[in-house]
Amino acid sequence: MLSNPFIALLFLLLLWSLNALSSYYYFKKVNNEIVTLKKMYKGKERFMGAVVKKVNIFRKVMMIIVTDYNGTITECKYLYGYTNFSKFKKKDDIVGKNIDQIINSSNEDKFIKAIQGCAEKIKEQKIKTIA
Repeated sequence: MLSNPFIALLFLLLLWSLNALSSYYYFKKVNNEIVTLKKMYKGKERFMGAVVKKVNIFRKVMMIIVTDYNGTITECKYLYGYTNFSKFKKKDDIVGKNIDQIINSSNEDKFIKAIQGCAEKIKEQKIKTIA
């Protein structure tokens, strides 16, 4: 197919460049979302957990959960899709609930591992503020 090694090298460089550009926009999008949430809850006692967990063989979810001191979820957003171009979506079905109750319930939510990861990060932050 590609008999000329120069053409093959150019093709690989093009793919590498597209991947780098896609990753740049992905990290920029995630960083902007975290900064926006930090500004929204500035001055309030809130805890944020952000994790990336595998959902199945091909897909991962990036989840951000914000809770108050009692563990009540005030904000939950997730990034889930086949490409880096997917957008953050709100997960309103768990907003207003206690994060510990969601973890302890036998929830068949496909994002339960991500919710558990966020809960661990939030618990770590609470311990740091107490100490």
